[in-house]
Amino acid sequence: MVSPIFQINLRELIKGFLISFLGALAMAIKAFKVSGYIPVTWPEWQTILLSGLFAGVLYVIATVITGPGAAANSEKQKVPEMA
Repeated sequence: MVSPIFQINLRELIKGFLISFLGALAMAIKAFKVSGYIPVTWPEWQTILLSGLFAGVLYVIATVITGPGAAANSEKQKVPEMA
């Protein structure tokens, strides 16, 4: 049996890109709410894009360390309680 730890599949990598996009979108919405206008300058977008990039990278790192689907697998391995 091969351990899934320190491995990543394409599905988890795509989820990382999705998390990255959603993180950047959340930061853009936050910037719009705080300032009242849509960010248009490069320094504003740089902050937004970097935060999204870090969100995605951290998701991929966490997935590599714990293994793909670790949260789903941990629920399957729970022992049912006795009444």
